[in-house]
Amino acid sequence: MSTGPIFFRRPDCDNSVLDLHAGLQLKDAIYHYLSMPAVFWYLLSIPLDRGSDVLKPPAIGGIMFKRLFIGGAIFKRFFKEEKQVEQLIDQYLDNLKMAQENFLNAMDVYLEKSFCEDLDFLIEETHKVESKADDTRYEIETMMYDKALIPESRGDILGLLEAIDQIPGLFELILYMIQTQRLGTPDFLVLDLKELIRVSLECCDLLIKEVGALFRKSEDIRSLVSMIDNNESQCDHIERRIITRIFDSELDPFQKLQLKEVVIQLGEISDHADRVSRRVYIISTKRRV
Repeated sequence: MSTGPIFFRRPDCDNSVLDLHAGLQLKDAIYHYLSMPAVFWYLLSIPLDRGSDVLKPPAIGGIMFKRLFIGGAIFKRFFKEEKQVEQLIDQYLDNLKMAQENFLNAMDVYLEKSFCEDLDFLIEETHKVESKADDTRYEIETMMYDKALIPESRGDILGLLEAIDQIPGLFELILYMIQTQRLGTPDFLVLDLKELIRVSLECCDLLIKEVGALFRKSEDIRSLVSMIDNNESQCDHIERRIITRIFDSELDPFQKLQLKEVVIQLGEISDHADRVSRRVYIISTKRRV
């Protein structure tokens, strides 16, 4: 019995021989990288007569056409569903960006006008967008599990989305801390706090770009990781400077503790963005292996 490559000789050209061994390697590659359900082994396989090195077309013609037709339809449906997942992830990132913008506007109003109706409105808008982002994440999870999509990296992607989701959660937490505790901010801290917020949100902008690069299979991820890391280090310096100024001041001791907690949570935005960024880089590296 032959154990070498299997050939299919075309009936219209006796001198033309197609090496099916390369075709089988291609099938294996498709199955590995796309993690097709096991049915594709059946759909893309052809009964091979290993008693002969030549496979006669009449024995497989109709079966081959039918299987390729069915397989093509399933591939088309699979890629359509994959595209739907990518669109939902883009929608989730848009919600994150919107929550970030609402948070920035709310903090600007708070630092410039203190408590007012505009602040309450922006806090509520931030909450709505955060809830919408949660709904989108649950929709992504449901689709990926129900349709058995991307099983080889499904856990990584869902874990990544869950980690990202903590960022709008931080926006909401900080705003509710300020609102419920009626926390006032001394004038000498306003500029430092604005700088901390600005650099922290730059980390979020870079993270959104990095996640987008992951799904586009872009080569920009390494440079974005480095930029986020630099911004996170800068935020650490600003955070320590603000806390030092708070405890060097003549503020009420209880107010000092309240302000310190808000500053720590503001610093956590860049810290968490940095952790998520490194997670994205690991996922990207695993895909290249």
